[in-house]
Amino acid sequence: MSRKRTCISRGSLPAILGFAVENGALSRTVSGTTVTFQGSPNGILNALQGKGFLEGYRDDENVPFLKALRHTAFSVTFDTSRDSPPDANSTAATGTTSTPNPFTGSSRQVSEYSFRLALLNKRDPRDKTYRPLWDQIAAGALQQTAIVANEVVQAVAAHRKADPALDKRLADWQADFRKSLAATDGSDAAVNPVVTDAITSLETIVDDITVFGNLKPYAAAVQAFSADRTRVLKQVSKGTIATYEFTNTRQVSNPDLLNHRLVFETDLLKNGKSDFTLNASFTHFSTTDGLPAKTKSIRDYQFGAQIDVPVASMVTGPNGGFENWMLTGSWRYMRLLESQKIPLTDFTAPTGVINLIQGKLTVPIKDGIKVPLAVTWSNRTELVPHHSDFRVNLGVLFDSGVLFSRLKP
Repeated sequence: MSRKRTCISRGSLPAILGFAVENGALSRTVSGTTVTFQGSPNGILNALQGKGFLEGYRDDENVPFLKALRHTAFSVTFDTSRDSPPDANSTAATGTTSTPNPFTGSSRQVSEYSFRLALLNKRDPRDKTYRPLWDQIAAGALQQTAIVANEVVQAVAAHRKADPALDKRLADWQADFRKSLAATDGSDAAVNPVVTDAITSLETIVDDITVFGNLKPYAAAVQAFSADRTRVLKQVSKGTIATYEFTNTRQVSNPDLLNHRLVFETDLLKNGKSDFTLNASFTHFSTTDGLPAKTKSIRDYQFGAQIDVPVASMVTGPNGGFENWMLTGSWRYMRLLESQKIPLTDFTAPTGVINLIQGKLTVPIKDGIKVPLAVTWSNRTELVPHHSDFRVNLGVLFDSGVLFSRLKP
């Protein structure tokens, strides 16, 4: 089954189709693996038409249906264990290992699907609220960067015209550089010396270094543009998100569970980094047919809160060593109105109140890899009713966007 890594849902919408494979490798034949596809219909349509992040957004402004569609998102989870082969029972009886079920995408493998609607999303940098800020940058730092860049191009073109042999020397330098890079194993330790030698070699090829004198004002213009861009994005990150999410969890031997959730997320400390999230939800059965007599339709209701604060903001003096470290505190309250049998066990979770408190420190390593260290307390667990439980969890998170960007040629 699919497992969530935090006890609080977040409110952001995905912009493009993505996928996640949990509890196993990226393989369609790994036993016990769930595959989740998630995305936004609007983002998929723009991708199929070859429209970029900004182009698609601008074009949608004139189409009311597409404009409304950009506020929606969806996800579908497939569980390959639900599509057991015909001889599964006989295999279990003999004690032999069966072939893992392949991912087929059939309706039998669908274990959960959800729909999300953004009621308010002020964290989209394309939102019209931030257009005056982007226009100001375009008329200021960005225009100055273009002017200085053009001056650099003209200076380099003049230098190449004065020295026709320079093109051949640069082409040979580029070929040698690529050959040296290809001979490495791709590690930083192997690549860094190659890059350093290449830069030194380039300096010897271009004797008249003064031709690149305009690089300094160009670098200054780029830095000014980057600073302005960061300022706007920080303003965007302070925006508020409010979403409604509907989730249908398809149970094997019980009626489907339908969950309705409201999520509110804002920058509580107004520093562009911290997040405060509130959740409120209730879950009900799709039908009470097949359930014990007098079973109520509503199974539970829940409330939760979470705050994420960067460690660097709490450290006085130099804090470069704590850059991107995140401290998270969360609380979840659940009132179980109907007892629920736990899948794959003989246990039944009794009615009552479940409180869950979690503290987590997320430490970035490199290239999208993060190590979360969590401490969790609960007044009871689903398997040990009416007893408190204390756990320490250590894991590894991978940011697929960063990892995949490293693999691009």
